[in-house]
Amino acid sequence: MISPRFKYPSVTEILDPWHDFSRVKKAVLKAAQTRGTIVHGICAGYAKFGFVVGKIPVKYQGYFDSFRRWFDAEAGEVLAVEERIFNDALRVCGQLDLLMYLDHSPKNIPLVIDIKTPTIVYHTWSAQVSAYKVLAEHAKKIVTGVPCSLQVKEDGSMAKLRPVDNFETALRYWLKALECYHYFSGK
Repeated sequence: MISPRFKYPSVTEILDPWHDFSRVKKAVLKAAQTRGTIVHGICAGYAKFGFVVGKIPVKYQGYFDSFRRWFDAEAGEVLAVEERIFNDALRVCGQLDLLMYLDHSPKNIPLVIDIKTPTIVYHTWSAQVSAYKVLAEHAKKIVTGVPCSLQVKEDGSMAKLRPVDNFETALRYWLKALECYHYFSGK
């Protein structure tokens, strides 16, 4: 039996077994989670509307400035912002941060971009954004380019776009993780 969409695991949930935060204090993890949620919301508002409503908390201002510098320099047409997408065949969902064209993209192919706030690059990022690419192509019925993470910086300097080095390999490992999830969870 296929579960209703609202019960599908998320792309990120599939990767949870490969995140070991056991040595990180709970307060630090909570602060990082809060930072990610707030920064995503601020960046989404700017990507959708070109401005931010309300005052940005000082401790997140640099992250927004970093995103804004990159977005203003690189953004073309934005197709989706913070949109929940589903794949019924894979029985999974995901929250698409950005689906957009870049102004300078020679092939004029939209990119799936996942916003990240950590200062270090996690190995799971490539698998995560590769899965988002597959979900976006399925949900939107379009072809996208190389999926990317966008690392926004606390100091407000230009965000760094990090294309996935080997999409096929990253996706293959994510699909294996998904298969393990469905097998071991019985879902």
